[in-house]
Amino acid sequence: MKLERTDRMEKYGTPFKELSFKKKTQHIWEYYRWYIASVIIGIIILGSLVLTMFRPQKEFAVHVVIAGKVISDETQQQDIERFESEWDTNLSISSVNFESVGQLEMVMMQKIPLLVRTGELDILIVSKNTHMNYLNQGAVDMFLPLDTIEELKPLLEDKKDSLITSEHIEVSTTDDDYREKIEALKNEGHIYGIEVNALPGIPSLELTEELVIGITGTVKDLSKTIEVIEYLLR
Repeated sequence: MKLERTDRMEKYGTPFKELSFKKKTQHIWEYYRWYIASVIIGIIILGSLVLTMFRPQKEFAVHVVIAGKVISDETQQQDIERFESEWDTNLSISSVNFESVGQLEMVMMQKIPLLVRTGELDILIVSKNTHMNYLNQGAVDMFLPLDTIEELKPLLEDKKDSLITSEHIEVSTTDDDYREKIEALKNEGHIYGIEVNALPGIPSLELTEELVIGITGTVKDLSKTIEVIEYLLR
């Protein structure tokens, strides 16, 4: 190994330390270019990640997550940009089949409650089974009771046959306190979601299953959120 290194260093007829700057550069590039390229690429990737992490993110008044069996056409990006510019709303759409417990579905199931807790989700639109799973497993506080919002009463009346209420909750958790809480809520008949089979406000999106619209318990701007929901269902 030492001899090989010596041969390389003396390729130009003189020891490496006696080579001119140009010859040294040529020597280093010839034998170490792949290492150098790897380091440069690594720096670029790391720099990109750092910029992404620390670049100021645009703040939106409303954040919407739609996750379920949906099909989007080529104009989806136009709809997303329209919601950003006209409604100050971030629209996140994911085609997910929650009936198959795959990696993507598991990630989404865990990501959604996290977004709620951090105040980064105002309107959640998911499959009925997924919506009910959250309620049944003890996450009723994820959602705002829609019947307590005066501005929504006309919409709730119009959708009275498509409402998810506390009476639909079938508690699957062993938490006795939650069971008692739900029994009390059932008597109050709170509304936690609206079933829909279309979202006319997003022309690029086709629903291939019924989804449920809910308002999260950490909603930032309730008035604006209501306007967005009414637009989605216009």
